Amino acid sequence: MHGLSKERINCFSELGGLQKAMTLRYVGQELPDGFELRVCKEQEGLQREERCFLQGVSRESGEMLLQFLYENAVPIENWKDVLQEAQKMF
Repeated sequence: MHGLSKERINCFSELGGLQKAMTLRYVGQELPDGFELRVCKEQEGLQREERCFLQGVSRESGEMLLQFLYENAVPIENWKDVLQEAQKMF
């Protein structure tokens, strides 16, 4: 069924000088011609979101990519590079 979206959320705590608190949200949605992925980073009251439409990617493959991004806590700064490499496998 088209239009259903799935969301995964990673929350990270403040760890002294090592890491600032932040939330990474990964959202995937099947569309008629492929799959859309979104990554949102919320940190210090600021929000940044990026989207990527993967033409011809099935729901199953899109959801697998979504789960990979989530489980590996891929940051918004690197997620498109990861997707580019992963798409070579499809």
